[in-house]
Amino acid sequence: MKKRVISIVAVLAVIISGFVIYASKTYKDPFSKEEYPNSVEKAKKATVEYFKEKKNIDVVIDKVGIIGELGPDTMWVDGHVVENEDQKITAFVQFSETKIVKVSEELSK
Repeated sequence: MKKRVISIVAVLAVIISGFVIYASKTYKDPFSKEEYPNSVEKAKKATVEYFKEKKNIDVVIDKVGIIGELGPDTMWVDGHVVENEDQKITAFVQFSETKIVKVSEELSK
């Protein structure tokens, strides 16, 4: 009985270890040195499309960055409405690996 329990635990440990190794090898961090430039472009594009589709306005992106307080998977995007630099926009773009999962926004009056 003890040998059987030990065998089952050993098999489970090998399976779990294999899954962890596989997951860590296939995960793409959107903020890694290699992926960051692509993530910036994706965040810009998602923000422009979001404001065009949801608010029917064209925007220009001024700055993009990441802040730890927003979470490990979020970028902020600052910009303004085309032909109206006084009307500022801010968007927060959430990533899941390298896919965009959500854009939220603030629009100044």
